[in-house]
Amino acid sequence: MFPDSPKIPFRLITSTGAKSRSDIPQDHYCRRNAQVMALTHNTIFRGLNAIYHQAPHVLPGTQNATDLLFYCAVAYDFIHNHHVTEESTYFPEIEKAAGIPGLMNANIEQHRSLEAGLELFRKYAEETPKEAYNADKLRRIIDGLAGPLGDHLHEEIPTILDLHDKVSSAALRRAYSHMHNAAEKSSNGFKTGPFVLGCQDADFLLDGEEAVFPEVPWFVPYIVDYAVARRHAGAWRFNPSDMHGRARRGGASAGSSTSPGSRLFVFVGWRYTPPVFAMLCSLAVACVAVYLASAPIPERLLRGRG
Repeated sequence: MFPDSPKIPFRLITSTGAKSRSDIPQDHYCRRNAQVMALTHNTIFRGLNAIYHQAPHVLPGTQNATDLLFYCAVAYDFIHNHHVTEESTYFPEIEKAAGIPGLMNANIEQHRSLEAGLELFRKYAEETPKEAYNADKLRRIIDGLAGPLGDHLHEEIPTILDLHDKVSSAALRRAYSHMHNAAEKSSNGFKTGPFVLGCQDADFLLDGEEAVFPEVPWFVPYIVDYAVARRHAGAWRFNPSDMHGRARRGGASAGSSTSPGSRLFVFVGWRYTPPVFAMLCSLAVACVAVYLASAPIPERLLRGRG
């Protein structure tokens, strides 16, 4: 019913092309920036692919329908926020640093071409009552996005690499950092955190190398799993992976309404290993205290967010 790491209708980005570009200095930030953007785009692809593959197994009028529609709304918000922060922060700073007005216009024009399809997706996710849920209609909307959105997110990667001779490494790093911070501030961490962590693949290779994303402290996935994800627990059953990037099997429609973390809490924590679980809970509480001392969780969940 739910293949491991489904790769259609959106094809994942497996190479940025940087390794074949001898014209790019090895230490220029455009290389890492292209990777982070590719991993962000793959997050979108995995989320939409998961919706596409699980949609036919969700029945109208059920809690699963409500949860899947909410999950679709979270996916839309992530895409929309990504594009907005690119246009409001990232692209303008790049053009200013390069001294070339309109340098990123091609990317912005692609955003404009996607607006109608994304708006259809948003309206269906946010305005469809569970009784009117229709898997075929949802999949048709995603099919309509697959070509233009997939092309755009793939084609944006080489445009970042091409900045190597137009923008200094330090300026590009600052531009991305400012975009990242803006994205965090405009995101709801109780939605974005579980969505992003649950749309990763721990075994995925980018440019032939292990790709760790998002770049967060080791304890953050545990906090998200045991605490943050519980707020909208039903939705995260549709993630293609658990909060540690391990591929899920079986899909959501046959499962309970609890999150992976909630099930672990009940079945592993209390039935099998209570001493270990209690120790982990104590550690998690200590980590939360330290984390909250530096910033609120919703603003600091995603170090790799683009």
